[in-house]
Amino acid sequence: MKERNKETGGFTLIEVMVVVAIIAVLASVGATSLFKARKTAAQKSCIGNLMQLDSAKQQWAVNENKQVTETPAQTDIIGPQLYLKKFPICPSGGSYSILNVGTKPTCSLAAVDGHSLP
Repeated sequence: MKERNKETGGFTLIEVMVVVAIIAVLASVGATSLFKARKTAAQKSCIGNLMQLDSAKQQWAVNENKQVTETPAQTDIIGPQLYLKKFPICPSGGSYSILNVGTKPTCSLAAVDGHSLP
């Protein structure tokens, strides 16, 4: 029988498996945090877009002496020389509704992901 030399380097199978398990746990925690951060960033960006739409709508109403019940057309507030240069796009793929001056604009994902103005 061969005598085993105590000075041989290397890791046992158990040591390698423990390290792989630790790396897997850390990767799953990191992936979950990354997904949550992306969702939160998209939500905040959408809310910012809604605030811009609301501001443009309010400026249009003041400049044009409109009532709170009137609804601006997209061409009234969006254009190169108007209140917004281009129509904002929801980062999560939702669609925006401008609505009348007295009502805040909405995103189609408001109920699902919290894309709504406070």
